[in-house]
Amino acid sequence: MVPSKNTKQDVVRLFNYPAEKITVTPLAGGEQFFSHVVTPEMHAAMKEKYHLPGKFFLTVSGFEPRKNLGRLIDATMMLVKKHPDVKLVVIGEKNWKSGDHEKRLAAAGAHAIHIEHCGAEELATFYHLARVFVFPSLYEGFGLPPLEAMASGCPVVCSRSSSLPEVCGEAALLVNPENTHEIAEAIERLWEDDVLRAELINKGLAHARTFSWKKTAAATLAAFGVLV
Repeated sequence: MVPSKNTKQDVVRLFNYPAEKITVTPLAGGEQFFSHVVTPEMHAAMKEKYHLPGKFFLTVSGFEPRKNLGRLIDATMMLVKKHPDVKLVVIGEKNWKSGDHEKRLAAAGAHAIHIEHCGAEELATFYHLARVFVFPSLYEGFGLPPLEAMASGCPVVCSRSSSLPEVCGEAALLVNPENTHEIAEAIERLWEDDVLRAELINKGLAHARTFSWKKTAAATLAAFGVLV
């Protein structure tokens, strides 16, 4: 079993495995992202705890090379030239080969905030508060964060690579993850255009609802020949 058609193709191509023996069981964002409510008190507490600006865009990502965090930081600094109020919040753990990304975050200064750990409720709150969610990953077997953002009512800019177009459909702005200018332009569109933001928020909420862990469980059981 694999979580996406793209991963199925990769397994067939790389391992010469028979396609008919591979079942696709897509994943899903948790229900808590749809139902989470941010009270004014929660918002104020988060702003104070993490020194959050009034508006920010968000990524949820580890520091490994495939996550492409370096280009996102570079795109942020491009945007700063036109929009001095732009702030990037990065939620994710430092890990192997993270040194370059750490240096770039440090060089971004006040325009980037790194949060290595936060709880489940705080993560849901970040999704709800962010003006834009950005996920420029070079490769994902599925990619849950864009669906979590959509379920939270946050418009998404996402990489046009691997499984991500399959996961996001037409509910996100898709970009070439190796084109820093394209990443910056897509963020800027959603930073400025309230009409486009509203359109993608509505599309994202509807699209995220097409995925569920109930469907995942049913597909998994069916793959083992269990009737449900």
